[in-house]
Amino acid sequence: MQASLAGHQPVPLVEEKFLRLDGSAVDVEVATIPCMYQGKPAVQMFIRDVSARKRTEAAIRAILNGTAAVGEAFFDSLVSELANVLGVRGAFISRLLPHQDGRVRSVTLYQDGQYMENEEYALQGTPCEKVLEKEVVFYPRDVQQLFPGNAILEMRHAQSLLAVPLLSARGELLGLIAVVDDRPIVEDEMPKTLLTIFAARAAAELERLQTENSYQNIIENVSEGVFQSTPEGHFLIANPAMARLLGYDDPDELVQSISDLSHQIYVNPSDRLAWQRSLAQDKPVIGYEAQVYRKDGTAVWVVLNIRGVFDQDGALLYYEGTMQDVTERKRNEVTIQHLFEQTERRLKYVQALRDIDQAITSSLDLKMTLSLVVEQVVAQLNVDASAILLLNPHSQVLTYASSSGFRSNTIQRTRLRLGESCAGRAAYTRELVAIPDVRLEPEGQTLRAIVTGDDFKAYYGAPLIARGQVKGVLEIFHRTELAPDEEWLNFLETLARQAAIAIDNASLFEDLQRSNLDLVMAYDATIEGWSRALDLRDRETEGHTQRVADMTERLAVRMGMGEEALVHIRRGALLHDIGKMGIPDRILLKPTTLNEEEWTIMRQHPGLAYEMLHPIAY
Repeated sequence: MQASLAGHQPVPLVEEKFLRLDGSAVDVEVATIPCMYQGKPAVQMFIRDVSARKRTEAAIRAILNGTAAVGEAFFDSLVSELANVLGVRGAFISRLLPHQDGRVRSVTLYQDGQYMENEEYALQGTPCEKVLEKEVVFYPRDVQQLFPGNAILEMRHAQSLLAVPLLSARGELLGLIAVVDDRPIVEDEMPKTLLTIFAARAAAELERLQTENSYQNIIENVSEGVFQSTPEGHFLIANPAMARLLGYDDPDELVQSISDLSHQIYVNPSDRLAWQRSLAQDKPVIGYEAQVYRKDGTAVWVVLNIRGVFDQDGALLYYEGTMQDVTERKRNEVTIQHLFEQTERRLKYVQALRDIDQAITSSLDLKMTLSLVVEQVVAQLNVDASAILLLNPHSQVLTYASSSGFRSNTIQRTRLRLGESCAGRAAYTRELVAIPDVRLEPEGQTLRAIVTGDDFKAYYGAPLIARGQVKGVLEIFHRTELAPDEEWLNFLETLARQAAIAIDNASLFEDLQRSNLDLVMAYDATIEGWSRALDLRDRETEGHTQRVADMTERLAVRMGMGEEALVHIRRGALLHDIGKMGIPDRILLKPTTLNEEEWTIMRQHPGLAYEMLHPIAY
């Protein structure tokens, strides 16, 4: 006012506090305009009560200040700002305890400018009981008189109380927010409106914290590892299960220790790049298997489920996902796969042995049987080539019999003495000869000369032994290093025994055929000898028996009789005259190798033939 008088200029609006008659302060807004009054300079003043507006502005500032904080600090800030803007001594926020029949516990308690220790109490019988029915509670004065003996009200010297329920987004009661004072609270809408605004914000934050705590409890107690990581390769957060999975003491140690996920965590850094590319192409990453390092450097198998988190503009913020240890499952899968392959391999082994057995029993063709053996050796033992050498029991020399898988035919010229080269040593010692690298063995020089044109490295030679006698050697050649297991060696020995049995059976059959041929020749020679003896006895008929037999045989040929019948007819013709010596035909015609049925056939049918033909020839 003085400035306006001195300068004869209007003064802009000024906010001031005036004292009312009762001593209370009131906010006012003052404006001055210079003027003349009764011929003298004067100032005209305009004064307006702005208490309501100031309270509104203070409430807005309180809301802004009270809601600026986050987390647990949010509630402390909220009650202090609320108490200050309403000019009350205390404010508090309490949450409803689940399954506790109306009991609450304070989240924050502000009284006389400081925070008090939180309390737990029942709402029944207190001024705030109606909050349980989701109603606003307002006692502007005399609250202690209305609820005598209430310790909480007495401790705070409360004369007035205003409480508003905290409701979730679904309308469920979460708790309450209240203010208390030792003086009456003005009965207007300002305190209720302000407290309702604060209640809405407090309820939202309380619900968020409860949801976050529930989520955090789930995350911390779930058995799978949960994480968030940046595109650059840093962990943002990780749960305890994630830390345990990777061998760290706690999540903080894990987050602080890892600065390059691709190389510090992933055994194959390309795995992280692979699922990043999938997410960039909008492909979900579900069940992605990878190996990761633990803190101690050991590797474990994990399954990843990952998604990208983006902002409202579509920019990638971070990745979040789960990691589960499946090392045991992978071990089981490997074991099952190994057992499956082992079973399948053994079935093939059994089938191969069955094929060889069938070849041995159904055919006496040794060449075909040995060819089947070497083919099965190459196929079932997964080697490059195989050969069988047979031992001549008279010259004691190993010679080529059959082979498979060779590029050249030099193996077919093999001729080794016992003890010579690798095969000769196997036959001489009767033991398996194994040479991992023929280039490093002295005997390898001879072996390489035998298989010129085939760059073999590994060699195995198994002796073929049947009935205690060496029949030959089964040889195996491979162009790379071999690392056979016990099962492989056992199957090799089994194949060697099968080959030895085949060779022995063929030898026995050949010897039997030779014996039968010798017996037949001896039988015919005996008959012809007796015929010549008969001729010598009677010189007048010398050569007669032989001539009759020849003519009988020619007549039989003209009649179209077969080779088998011709043999018996010729013998019958010779025996016709031999019988005159007193030797019965039956004894002469029945070799010890023929049974009764064979004798009948030979005696009846050929006998009838020569009986008809012999008189003509005679």
